[in-house]
Amino acid sequence: MPAKDVTAELGRLWRELKVDDEREEEYEKYQRLAAADKERYEAEMAALEPTEAPKAKKPKKAPSDDDSSDDEPVTEEPVTEEPVTEEPIKKRNGSYRLPMFSKIASRRSWEC
Repeated sequence: MPAKDVTAELGRLWRELKVDDEREEEYEKYQRLAAADKERYEAEMAALEPTEAPKAKKPKKAPSDDDSSDDEPVTEEPVTEEPVTEEPIKKRNGSYRLPMFSKIASRRSWEC
């Protein structure tokens, strides 16, 4: 039985237990157990001694072309972004041809 079906069935049974007046004591039993477990959890969390925060990982160095010393700081060249030029949408045979599909459509593999 898939986990999805198991959780759905458990949810259905829990909803039935909540609304069934004859099984009210059983429902309250589980509520008391949950409250006691919550108190236990909160007490355990309060008793824990705080530890040091985990150390942050060092960023990986970019592979260098030369065998320079590790003592020298690595300087990165600024990246200049070139403007993106897109092929304009062209009207062809009464319909528009989208640039992103032009290569796929030019293959015409989907035609018989």
